[in-house]
Formats: sequence, C-alpha cells, structure tokens
Amino acid sequence: MSITKFKKEELKAIAEELKLPIPDNAKVLDLRELIQESKIHKTDKESYQTIVDCVLEEINERKDKLEREKLENENRLEFERIKLPQLERELEIAKLLEQSRETSKCRVAPLKPLSLPRLELMGALLAARLAKEVSRVLSEKIPATNHFWTDSTIALSWIQGSSSRWKVFVANRVKEIQSLTNKDTWHHCPGKDNPSDLLTRGISADSLLNCEKWWNGPSFLHEENIVPKNDDAILSDDIIYRFIDNCKQPFNKQIGPLKISEVQRAETTLVKLVQQVEFESELKDLSTKDPRIKQIKIKTGVVKRLAKEKLMYEKEAEKEKTKLEKMQATGEDDYLIRKQEEVIKESLMMVPNTMKRYQMAYNELQEILDNEQELAETEEYQAAAEVLKETSKSISASE
Repeated sequence: MSITKFKKEELKAIAEELKLPIPDNAKVLDLRELIQESKIHKTDKESYQTIVDCVLEEINERKDKLEREKLENENRLEFERIKLPQLERELEIAKLLEQSRETSKCRVAPLKPLSLPRLELMGALLAARLAKEVSRVLSEKIPATNHFWTDSTIALSWIQGSSSRWKVFVANRVKEIQSLTNKDTWHHCPGKDNPSDLLTRGISADSLLNCEKWWNGPSFLHEENIVPKNDDAILSDDIIYRFIDNCKQPFNKQIGPLKISEVQRAETTLVKLVQQVEFESELKDLSTKDPRIKQIKIKTGVVKRLAKEKLMYEKEAEKEKTKLEKMQATGEDDYLIRKQEEVIKESLMMVPNTMKRYQMAYNELQEILDNEQELAETEEYQAAAEVLKETSKSISASE
C-alpha cells in the first residue's frame, strides 16, 4: 500500500514505531517526507513493510474495539429505554403492594336471622363482587390471578361443591360466586390469621393501631407460594408421580409447588385403588356390560372409604358441634354418600351416648380413688390421677 494513501493518524503511528523525531506541528506532508527519508525505508524495504502492516493491524483492531464498545453502549441504552416502562410498572405494583389494603367493603347483617355459615357465604359473595370491580380497574396495571380466603369451612365446602346440591338460598349464591370466580382459587384461612375477626371479637383502638395483622394482612399472603393443605397420602403420591414424570422427561422437569392437576391425579388414583379392592365384584360385573345388572348398593353408606361410625365420630370430634347442616357441608364433595341424612343423624345420636359412657366411667373411678386413702399415696394412684385429669379435659372439650 502506497504511503500517499495513509492518513495522518496512521503516518504518525508508523513514524513512532520507526522511532523517528516527530515535530509538534507536523502535517501529513511532513510525516510522509520524514518516513521516506528514514534509513529503514531506503535500505530495508521488507522490515519497513512488516512494521507498516503491524501498525495498520493494530490501528484496525483499535477501531474495531471502539466500534464494538459504541454498539454495546447503544444497545445498553436501547435496553434501558425499553426496560424503563417495565421498571415504572414494577415500582407502581410495589407501591400498591406496600399499601396492602387497596379497598374493602362491609355490609350490615340482614334483619332476618341467618345461620353463621350463611352469613359467611354472604361475605364470600360480597368479596367476589368486590374483586370483580377491583380487577376491572387494575387489570391493565396488575394482570394477576385473584385468590380468596374464608375462615368458614362450611362456606368453603359450598363454594367448591356443585351448586345444584344445596337448597335455594345457598345454591343461588354459590352459583353467582362460581360465575364470578374460579372455585379452585378459594382457600381456607384459619381464624387466628383472619384480620376481620379482630373487630368482631373486640380490640382497643391503641392495639389496633399497632396490629400488624390488621394493616398488612396474614403473614402467609407475603409468601411467594401458597401450598394448599393436603392429606399425607395424597401429598406423598403427588411427589412420587412428579418424580416419575421427571424421570421420563429429563429435559422438561417440573419444579416448584405442586399443581392442582397433579393433586387431582393422585387423589383420583387413590380412589380408584380403593374401588378396585372394595368393589371388585361390582367392577367385574360392570366390565361385562350386562344390562340385567341392577343398581349397586353401597353397604356402608359411604364410598367404602371408611366405616360410617368412625367417619362421623371423627368429624364430630373435630368440629365439636352436632348439627346436621354442618356435617353435610363438611362431607367430601367428590364422593357419593348414600342416604346422607339418615347416616348422619344415626351417627350423631351415637356421639352423646358414647360421651355419657365416658363420663360415667370417669365418675366411678374418681369415687373409688377418693375413698381409698392408702391407695392415694401410691405411685399407681398418682399415675391414675394424671390420666383422670387428662380425661376430664378431653370430656370437657368434647361436650
């Protein structure tokens, strides 16, 4: 490449590499003459050309680096320009989340007396209507799935069940709730975590001002994932099925909280296994597709999952109330119960008799131990007294 085609910057770099004295105000012509008059340019053309090539290569690399840095800066600025609206949106969401309580609504209880579960259902309907209006206003700013909580297990069972099962009052309200919300987004909130109960149970103004639960809501709302409560057997099957799926598809592994579909699959599998054992003959008859087979009678009154006495007694001990409506609502929605009211009434009649027998045995044992003073000083008496004390607490709690 001819020296006449070099720019001033390139000529200056070549002169510096040749260790030539460069005047401060040297121009392009001066630099050319300086290089051409150099000894290496006249005597060693090959070395001169090598030096020129190295200098030009270094200059080109420097230019390429500057171009890349310029392009990276432009891309970074463009990325920040695109990211700015997203950051503004996230900041707005953070401000809304800090407020924690965007809106609320309450209503005076009707003059007509209603049961507590029905009042709780009315509150759930009010929440569903309010959520629809709030979602309509904030959907553009915060596109998200709504979740609902209630501390009433009865109202929750109504909402998650079929509206056609209940009486007119409950059915109409459940139908409207299910039309406004997804029944799978309703969850149970323990009474101790429900901020609404603070006012109904009574609290001073000073305590309310410093109550974190009132201003920020339950602590579990701030968790990233809320895992629904499952039975141990169902939860174990969920984990096993996910492990099997991940082994079959190693490049598409499922991680994070269990999905609703996974929970339903495990529960359905357990039900099918129980049915295969308990309904072996019935399933065999059904597989023949014989139209002469009559309707199957369920011997225990429940879908062979547990005996009816044990099932109803456990439900009664858990809820501590013997009301037909509550027992019906706390039944499993996914299982058929034959002659439901008769089974529940019969089981509820058994509970007082059972508790009465416990009370009689307790009184008799207490009387014997009180009359035997010598026995009272022994270690066996002390142990029996502890048992009586615990039994007394259990009976008092169950009455």
